[in-house]
Amino acid sequence: MEFLQLVSQIFGYLLPIIGTVALIILIVVGVKATKLIKRVENSLTNVDAIVSTANDTIGNLNKTIETANKYVDDFGVTAKTINNVSMTVEAVRFTLEQMVKKFIARWTKEYEQIKNMILSFLEKIENKDRIIADERKESNNTTESEE
Repeated sequence: MEFLQLVSQIFGYLLPIIGTVALIILIVVGVKATKLIKRVENSLTNVDAIVSTANDTIGNLNKTIETANKYVDDFGVTAKTINNVSMTVEAVRFTLEQMVKKFIARWTKEYEQIKNMILSFLEKIENKDRIIADERKESNNTTESEE
């Protein structure tokens, strides 16, 4: 029994010391936990601010993308208009080219006809001039021979 009394007495002295050490450790852990909670709270506040800034940035980016999409749509309409104008210009050029080719072909054909008509007219005039010149020569010859 003496052993148990001795153990009881030792534990009687050690228990308040161990309790005090445990209480000090618990206070240190509590202080550290409080500091950690404050740091987490500050971090969460910073994260909230960053998320809010990111949301604002994303909102601005969405506006920019919407503006870019509007410009792309406008550019698409402009490109279609330019394409239509280009196709119209090409159609006009092609039609004009065909008209010029037809005009030149007809003009060439008509030119040949007009040239032939003028040449035949000039031949007739030359023939008449020859006939008249021949008649004058004959009449001169006749008048000379009569003299």
